[in-house]
Amino acid sequence: MRLSVTLTIRAIQRRPLRTILSMLGIMIGVAGILALGITNQGSMASISELFVESSGRIDLMVAPVSSASELDETLLRNTEKVAGVKLVLPLIKEETAIADQNSGDSIELNFLGIDGGGLLLYGVDPVKEHWVEIIRLRKGNS
Repeated sequence: MRLSVTLTIRAIQRRPLRTILSMLGIMIGVAGILALGITNQGSMASISELFVESSGRIDLMVAPVSSASELDETLLRNTEKVAGVKLVLPLIKEETAIADQNSGDSIELNFLGIDGGGLLLYGVDPVKEHWVEIIRLRKGNS
């Protein structure tokens, strides 16, 4: 133990530039990892807040395995009967083309898959909509 401490001190005294550069590299590496962690936490908080603002507070979301399939209505009725479930709000999601776009002529491929363009429309049951905070008017009159 004593020998290794003596050798370490001697190496630091003989090569001060190497020691300083090594310490600087370690500090930059630790700072980089901390910066990535802080950025990741901020991004996740931002994304969570975006979902809460756009779709209200959701404790459980049930979705089909693929976007081409639909959920059975019996699943909705069974979910309403589960103890502790206050409200089940079905959500309809549909992608549609814009009228003046050339529909069917071309399909764009992007990083996330096929992009047909157009609008992504969401709809909820108007009878139950008032129970959840989905749409918040930011400007104008209600």
